[in-house]
Amino acid sequence: MTTITDTVTYASLKDDNHLQKTINIPGVNGSQILIESLAGTMSEAADKITGTAWIIATVDGVETEIARWTDSTIAWTPKNSNPAFLAQAGKSVTLQVFLSSSSNTYKARMKVFSYSYRYKPVEDPEPEPTPARIQINCTSDTDAKNLAEDLKTHIGDREIQIFAKI
Repeated sequence: MTTITDTVTYASLKDDNHLQKTINIPGVNGSQILIESLAGTMSEAADKITGTAWIIATVDGVETEIARWTDSTIAWTPKNSNPAFLAQAGKSVTLQVFLSSSSNTYKARMKVFSYSYRYKPVEDPEPEPTPARIQINCTSDTDAKNLAEDLKTHIGDREIQIFAKI
């Protein structure tokens, strides 16, 4: 598992561009990316405002919100999520971290953002059974029919075909 911790302190007002950080995790052939955990510490610049942080995971243009945290305290408060987000095999994941305040005067703040992920190998599926054929040469048509009757006790309702040599 890989854990990355960012020590930057992010801050945002209500009308700011809420995107704070973009992270690219490259895909690996034969493996899926598993986002195991997200964490951050939030605080608000003043009482009576609410800060909201959210994280979006994007794979092949499809966005999925994998965490959302709110906070309304001045004290730094730890937040965390365990999204167990799993990307398709070989696909890269882009994480986007957003932050917003309910106020245009006082900022929402977040620091010590971290994320953990790992590459999960994809297991090969069981191969589909391939139809097989048995050919048994018999000395006569009667011999073939007798053998077919004997085989029926072992193979049940499966089809037996008898071909005569012309």
